Amino acid sequence: MNIDISIVLPTYNRSYLLKKVLDSIQNSESLDAINYEVIIVDNNSTDSTRLISQEYEKKTPGIFRYIFEPRQGLSYSRNRGIVESRGKHIAFTDDDQLVDPLWLKSIYDTFAKYNADCVGGKIKYQIPSNVPEWLNRLLEENPNSIGQLDFGNSLFQVKTPKELPKGGNMAFSREVLNEDIHFDVNIGRIGKKLLVGEDTKLLKQLLKSGKKIIYQPNAIIYHILEKPRYTKKYWRKEAFGRGQSIIISSHYSEKTLQIFIKLIGDILYYLIKLLHRQNNTFQIQLSLYRRFGELYQSIKSNLKQC
Repeated sequence: MNIDISIVLPTYNRSYLLKKVLDSIQNSESLDAINYEVIIVDNNSTDSTRLISQEYEKKTPGIFRYIFEPRQGLSYSRNRGIVESRGKHIAFTDDDQLVDPLWLKSIYDTFAKYNADCVGGKIKYQIPSNVPEWLNRLLEENPNSIGQLDFGNSLFQVKTPKELPKGGNMAFSREVLNEDIHFDVNIGRIGKKLLVGEDTKLLKQLLKSGKKIIYQPNAIIYHILEKPRYTKKYWRKEAFGRGQSIIISSHYSEKTLQIFIKLIGDILYYLIKLLHRQNNTFQIQLSLYRRFGELYQSIKSNLKQC
């Protein structure tokens, strides 16, 4: 059987969400018209991920497939999913996200109508009513970062890096993913390390090479806002990891002095805001943690070269 779309779902110790994610895919519209498969890539989970995945394999043979990937890291899992996939197109989502009923159909139709090389869409947080006020403000002030994306309701072809999709909601024609275009295993989530940027690096390669990337607003993913993300500690760690990822992916560890000078400027700016009792100081604080992450990784990289 020819498969239209392979859905690659990397997962790590989120068995408590996995059923919801898989059910959301099964509840998609137009499944009778689309030949699809779901590849669950277990990245060394120690919970009941294997058992849950195998339940779905038995219930729907040929649709759900369980794969174990021992090399730790989201990029390893995604690359393994590409190798194991059989579809003409390969879509990616995450184990803490629910797909909209029209997600799969929207991706399929966009590839067919626009001869696209890549399709991406919206990522929206499901925000419970009991989230802290500071977190609500953080999400509202960052509509296209920290796990969410919304470029409006009009379809368009991506022309600049600022318009690129995000890893939790992106799909590719098989032909564009090869040995030269794959996910960098040095970045992306690695166990509990909150590194990022493997998706952006790959997408920038495609954009630079002239591939057609389409933003499809009807391809919507709903990001589950888990309890650990209700804490400022989580977002500080996420910002620190983001800073590390910038250095790792761009290989400019020699610029340690410039990073340090920028950090001093950021600290002074933060102190001024504190003195004036501005209410957006946590956003600035996250910028500081990102800069600390850059500095830490830059020093670490330089020490390795010594």
